[in-house]
Amino acid sequence: MTASRASVVGVTESVLEAPASEDHRDGSFAGHEVSWRERVVQRALQPSIDQAMERAELLVRAARKMIEQSGDTVTVQEIADEAGMSLRLLYRHFKSKDDLVGAVLEESQMYGTDSLEKALGHLPDAHARVREFVRLVVDIDLSPMHSALARHESHLLQSDTAEARRVQRPMSGLAVGLLRDLDPGVGSGAAYLVLAGKRAYNWNRLLGNTVGIDHVSPEVFSEFLLAGLGEAPTA
Repeated sequence: MTASRASVVGVTESVLEAPASEDHRDGSFAGHEVSWRERVVQRALQPSIDQAMERAELLVRAARKMIEQSGDTVTVQEIADEAGMSLRLLYRHFKSKDDLVGAVLEESQMYGTDSLEKALGHLPDAHARVREFVRLVVDIDLSPMHSALARHESHLLQSDTAEARRVQRPMSGLAVGLLRDLDPGVGSGAAYLVLAGKRAYNWNRLLGNTVGIDHVSPEVFSEFLLAGLGEAPTA
């Protein structure tokens, strides 16, 4: 490979790793000044990057809609039809159905965390926010969507633990922040116990009861978790 060719390859890799943005066209991106070669490659790739992201987002929205209706029995053909795309185009953006469902899971975690933050923001103090957080994450709808995502997450934990941890990071960060607001001395261990407890509880509700004892209600389980945090039961 010639020196010039090696330079262009390196530029291409740096551009592909950088987030697509109009801001990059002013001569800088990814936090550093760029050369004319980088600007040329960025301009050449930008339309393709934008189109790929638009199509991928459309596929994720279609997948979410179809999973909400049919759970994980939905087929990639049905998702492609809903998005108005061919199967070939779908597979250019997602390598498998699991890959696409994983994108739906990641989006759900992000938007779910955002929704929780908004719901908790108006509450008067840290105690009220923690109580409401625990109540909301435990008392979820037993819907085809939640069942499908729980099943996918359980598979992901076995096949790619690092990816499963990454997807959960927004929710984990919110839990740690809420509990430290309640008590600055509380470490991440308390957040782990809450999130691991709610996951086990909800998976047994969504995927099948493996305990052999009837479920307690979400209210009872929430109060159990809160008691472990030293929070008195509500009146």
